[in-house]
Amino acid sequence: MSTAPYQCTLTPELQDKAKNELNEDPEWRAKDVAALRDMVNKYTGLKCRTDDAFLLRFLRARKFDHQRAFDLLLNYFKKRKENPDIFENFTPLNLKHMFEAGVSNVLDCKDKLGRRIVLLRMGRWDPDRYPVTDVMRTQLLNLEKIIQDEETQVSGLVVLVDAKGMTWNHGKHFNPFFAKKLMSIIQEGMPIRLKGIHYFNEPSFMGTIFEMIKPFMKEKIKKRVNFHGDRKEELLDVFPKELMPEEYGGDQPPFNHKAWTEKMYASEEQFKEMAKYELESYVPIKEENQADAIGGVTGTFKKLNVD
Repeated sequence: MSTAPYQCTLTPELQDKAKNELNEDPEWRAKDVAALRDMVNKYTGLKCRTDDAFLLRFLRARKFDHQRAFDLLLNYFKKRKENPDIFENFTPLNLKHMFEAGVSNVLDCKDKLGRRIVLLRMGRWDPDRYPVTDVMRTQLLNLEKIIQDEETQVSGLVVLVDAKGMTWNHGKHFNPFFAKKLMSIIQEGMPIRLKGIHYFNEPSFMGTIFEMIKPFMKEKIKKRVNFHGDRKEELLDVFPKELMPEEYGGDQPPFNHKAWTEKMYASEEQFKEMAKYELESYVPIKEENQADAIGGVTGTFKKLNVD
């Protein structure tokens, strides 16, 4: 990774936002980073980037509370140890089948509050050929990529879930273990500010899936979940009409995922480099103990009857 000196890329407006919302003071920024770097260097077995740009992701995600930022950074690496099914071979080209299908992408535009829009199109995933973990892996790769952007670190991001074409053949693969794993990684192991989740074209059984995921969501995230059905006018309360693709009520041509896909492929070596860092001395939770971690909730929804 680059060791070039850090240069802030935030606009004056975003610097004010960072100061007011995240307690980021430009005059103290270097000292805050140095404090977190010192905590990293003193932790035995942690092989981690210590450049300013990397450490700032965690400080911003935890409002410049040094201890909370360090805990998040440790969790970032712990989740990778605990979930080898997600993080081994964690590169775009290893998920080429998902990117080519356009399952998970990032839109070119931002929402009305300047937040990046991650688009998840569940109907494009073929559950008969690829496991549901590939959906999570692709989504996490995209999050990992966009969080490199300082504006996203400050303003946050929203997720637009387009469930067009989603059937129970897709939905039956979501179970409590998957739900806990997904929310644990996103909420406890990623330096992101998740500001909203918007479901669009959702089928009737989406409520069943959400009720299964809901217990693993933090209260603030639950309040940021919105179900829009097929009502495009509701989407336009959040997303700018002049910039959104026409299938989401906007004025632009249909979304083409190829540009974002190529950007991800071009980052292949970057993701390989990231895989070299780890928490070497950490012993992950064994899979057979996971039931205790979710209060004994087990099983699958494969046999659940839905309308």
